[in-house]
Amino acid sequence: MAASRYDSRESDERETPDDFYAILDDVLHFTVDLAASRDRHKHKVYFTKENSAFTHIWYGRGFLNAPWSYLMPWMRYSSQQAAGPHEPLICAVLPRRREARWYRDWCCTITIEGQVQNVQTLLVPRLKFVGFDKVTKFDLMIVLWNATYQQSKALRDALGISKVGWSMEWYRRANPEGFRRHHRRMAAESRERKLARERNRSGDD
Repeated sequence: MAASRYDSRESDERETPDDFYAILDDVLHFTVDLAASRDRHKHKVYFTKENSAFTHIWYGRGFLNAPWSYLMPWMRYSSQQAAGPHEPLICAVLPRRREARWYRDWCCTITIEGQVQNVQTLLVPRLKFVGFDKVTKFDLMIVLWNATYQQSKALRDALGISKVGWSMEWYRRANPEGFRRHHRRMAAESRERKLARERNRSGDD
């Protein structure tokens, strides 16, 4: 594989630490490792470069730690499979690059093939991948397709994290009352900020 711009190693393959994977698996109960090798895989069912995940229709609950130099095709196929008839749950461990095109196009798009996406982003700390001497130089994120709110909350609690991003159109449809509360809170905070700016201007006069 081509070297990644995220580190200086010749290989772009990073094995997920067992303890971190165990936390994810305890909550989501994976049925397949979508990007693995014969020597390194986290589940007894797995796809490799030779038996590529791109040649299969996905179903069940998939774990994905894809090569970071090749994320656009992986995110495109993940999003398309998530919107397919089997609606697999997909959990992808990714570099926190929300400005990247692969993220903007496929991880926070409202609709894919006419279907509203259920996609969530969990912000997680840096990790030391197997075989690396140090933790990553940047934070990571987990992108979840087709996870329920309960699964997402259980995963956040297990990982001890609080920050989460949603596909807001899916959130509006799935939890309309929560969506309305969110927007009322945001509107109230906006009004408070506006009043504070006006008070500050009045004090300057």
